[in-house]
Amino acid sequence: HYHRHNQNRVLRGRPALSIAQYQPRKRVPAAGGGSSSCTSTSSSSSVSSPGDSECNSDTDEELEDGHSDQQHNDACRTSCPQMGRGPRVFLHNSACDEVISVYRPLLLHNKAAPESASWLLTAATDLPQRCKWSYLMQSGGHFAGAVYHGDRVVVHKTFHSYTVRAGQGGSQGAYDNKSGGSHPRSAGATLRRYNEASHQQHILEILEAWRNELQESDLIFVRVSERSQRLMFGSGKTAVLTVRDPRIRSIPFPTSKPTFTEIKRVHKLLAEVKLHGTKEMFLKELAAEVQANNKQQQRRSANRQQEEEFNVTEASLQQCLHHSRTKQSNRSADNNRRSSVSSRRSSVSSRRSSVSSRRSSISSRRSSISSRRSSISSSRSNNSNSS
Repeated sequence: HYHRHNQNRVLRGRPALSIAQYQPRKRVPAAGGGSSSCTSTSSSSSVSSPGDSECNSDTDEELEDGHSDQQHNDACRTSCPQMGRGPRVFLHNSACDEVISVYRPLLLHNKAAPESASWLLTAATDLPQRCKWSYLMQSGGHFAGAVYHGDRVVVHKTFHSYTVRAGQGGSQGAYDNKSGGSHPRSAGATLRRYNEASHQQHILEILEAWRNELQESDLIFVRVSERSQRLMFGSGKTAVLTVRDPRIRSIPFPTSKPTFTEIKRVHKLLAEVKLHGTKEMFLKELAAEVQANNKQQQRRSANRQQEEEFNVTEASLQQCLHHSRTKQSNRSADNNRRSSVSSRRSSVSSRRSSVSSRRSSISSRRSSISSRRSSISSSRSNNSNSS
């Protein structure tokens, strides 16, 4: 925070603070006097967004620093072009001491920065006169468009075409681009290609039919995919809309499927001016919001650290379990080897015993043969003597 705070001060043309000077000023909101319509516009971060603690902290410090004296007011006026990229712009009405906020795309282009504090204030003051807004939304074969003049709907149109692959998602054209030259030739793929071409042609016909209404619109809010941007934003003098049109803005919050009901919801949210009470109340809420966000970040970091420690412990346990399983498998393999060796030894001993038994039987046969031979020889000798 210290380094970022000094960077913001240098960008505003103010001197950097030392660590000793920064510590007493850190997150100490001051509800001091002074009125400047730029001080509360120096941040575009909404108070009602709890997840944007860094922007809220910067807003707190900018509001505190911008009301001390005239020099700080001048510095704040020069700091307005370096606004944040949050969804809302905060304005302070010094006449009634009230802080209000509107969505940033109502005053500025998506990538633009305010020229000066007076320019931003003029844009906010002239906003009620620039009340003709157009909406174009396209996603997944759904198209919804409408033109509003204040709260009155001038024209609107919605339609749907079967272009998305059921159960798999993504348009058929995007799938064909990924598959290269081998495009599917099924009946469903052919039907989706035809529907996609007719869907694009239908959108072009609607834009051409609404040419006058779109040209008279003060703001055009668009929510389309990258593939549809090439279709919707043409080039040349005959194009209804171009990418460099300064009236084209993106919708600064998430939207659902393009329908006329969704367009009505988007228009209601964009046309809403949020009241935050007096500047003192706003600063108190902002300080409380900063503290809550800091606590939430601390809890998240603590939970993340605990999760990392748990993951490390779990990894070590899994490693130990793997080692124990490896040892157990090695032991079982050794036992199997030992049993196989013992079985082989027993088979060898049995073979040896069988060989010894065979040898003994052979020796007994030899002795019997020798006895027979001796008996035969004796009988022969007797026979010779008798003759």
